[in-house]
Amino acid sequence: MTTHDQDLLVAIGRLEGKMDALIAITNAHNEMIQKHDERLRELETSRSALIGAVAILSTAISAAVAWLSANSV
Repeated sequence: MTTHDQDLLVAIGRLEGKMDALIAITNAHNEMIQKHDERLRELETSRSALIGAVAILSTAISAAVAWLSANSV
């Protein structure tokens, strides 16, 4: 095996190591994105419930005010 062949094998080994590191980093980022997605989904769901509750409450208050206005005259 010539020196040139050995240099090529060393370079290929370095590339494999770098590719393994990139794959590990990508997997870590994918896990982090998945966790963020789950947290965001929970926040969106709770926000939707809160908006629904506020809508119901505001409708009830509006109806109560309208009823009191109509009965106080």
